[in-house]
Amino acid sequence: MTVVCNAYLESQYNLRMQHPEHHKIKAESQERSDWVRKTLPMRHDISCGASKNATFDLIHGKGQRYNQPVVIFIHGGFWRSGDKQDCAFIGESFYQHGVATVLLNYSLAPASSLAAIIKEVRISVANIVAQAPELGLDSERIILGGHSAGGHLAAMVESTDWTQFNQLMSPVSASFGVSGLYDPRPLSQTSFQQILALPEDGDHLVAKPSKAGSQGLDLVACGLEETQELQSQSKRYADDINMYLNYNPMYWSKQRDHYSILLDLADVQSDLFRRIMSLFPL
Repeated sequence: MTVVCNAYLESQYNLRMQHPEHHKIKAESQERSDWVRKTLPMRHDISCGASKNATFDLIHGKGQRYNQPVVIFIHGGFWRSGDKQDCAFIGESFYQHGVATVLLNYSLAPASSLAAIIKEVRISVANIVAQAPELGLDSERIILGGHSAGGHLAAMVESTDWTQFNQLMSPVSASFGVSGLYDPRPLSQTSFQQILALPEDGDHLVAKPSKAGSQGLDLVACGLEETQELQSQSKRYADDINMYLNYNPMYWSKQRDHYSILLDLADVQSDLFRRIMSLFPL
């Protein structure tokens, strides 16, 4: 595929180039994830049933292992890379609060199209919710979230027509996105297009709140050190929620970029972590 790159968009979405220090954060995250996988009570590679790649790891929360609230977390990686193992470190903070963490894997591009990935993740979340009681999880206290491409997928799950799953509304209690890529269309003008192969008409791939079901992310977090394009993506999505659902989910994280903001998610003292915890119903 021949791709004509827009130089501005390439610079805005090539985040590794924008944030060369990301290697240090990745190394720290990996070390902490390895510790979590070796130390905390955890089940690995449970099937969601959506595809052979649709599996999840479950980190149980501290305390009794039944009826636990749970965070379902979707990793980032521009829909073409990443793995649930990479973000196991976020589970430690939830563990300390007696909250279970589900780390979700999904099929990646180019083997799967973005439309197919969205469909798969929707099915996976529905299946995880259905399994909740037998996993020791409270099906009435499930929060869904994700980072980067995972934030987009979380938002797409929230816009699901749940009647196709024989439900009237979203089965998750609340949801959040961290540094989400809510509109993939600009990436068709970058080097990412070589792998993503986004269609010319990609409107159906854009995360939008569901006016009919009053569904949208409850928290849209973005670092103030993000690129202007990434900040605009979060702001536009949050503005749509404010317009159609009548609440403002926007949260700006000071001195955080696309990579460092995840460290706040794993920090029980951070304002971002406290905001996510506040999403759980009482």
